[in-house]
Order: sequence, then structure tokens, then C-alpha cells
Amino acid sequence: MTGPPASYLVRGDDPALVAQAAHRLLADLVGDRDPALVVEEHPAVEDLDVGAVVDACTTPPFLVDRRVVVVREAGRLGAADAGRLVAAMEQPLPSVALVLVSGGGTVPQALVKAVGQVVDTSVGTG
Repeated sequence: MTGPPASYLVRGDDPALVAQAAHRLLADLVGDRDPALVVEEHPAVEDLDVGAVVDACTTPPFLVDRRVVVVREAGRLGAADAGRLVAAMEQPLPSVALVLVSGGGTVPQALVKAVGQVVDTSVGTG
């Protein structure tokens, strides 16, 4: 029996719907735990330190049984940074979940292919 996916991508056309879906996903992943201890946010900045994200994904959590690493505006990631994250995602720790939240451009295709679950908030036409 396998556990939940170790990585998620929340994407869509409407930033409000993406934010709502990301909020729901984080609530599910955190559960009854204290979000201040469990969630590690990496905000949308031009000089995002992907090394810090990789370190967070490959280091077991301390004082809690789970870590949720969140990268906002994942569309800002370049191909080299995406490659580093994909490599870190190949052998995930069971106690760490990575959540990529779209925005800031197009999420590199390598990341889209590597995530365990895609949460698509796009509204259908019909």
C-alpha cells in the first residue's frame, strides 16, 4: 500500500481559485498539526533560493512528524532550478510533502511531469 503523493502542483488560470485550492490542500496535509511548525513557505521572489527548498525536501522534519514545503509562484523557476527540484523529488522522504503553486509564468514541464498529483483549478468550457 502506498501513502499520499510526496509532491503536488496546484495550477489554474484564476489566481483566486489557485489560492483557494492551495489553502485546502495545505489544510489537508497539515491536519491537526500546528501549521507554524509544519509548513515551510518559500515565497515568490526573483532570487528564490532553490537550494533551501531542496534542503527542506531532503531533510527530515524536526520536532514534528511532517514537513510541508510550499513554493509559491512556481512559474518563476528556471530549467536549472526545476532540474534540481526534480532530482530531489526522485527519492522523497515519507515525512515531507512538496507543494508547488503555479503563477509567475509557466511551470517548467519537467516539474509538471515529476509531481505526484496535479490539482487543476481551471474552469472547463461547456
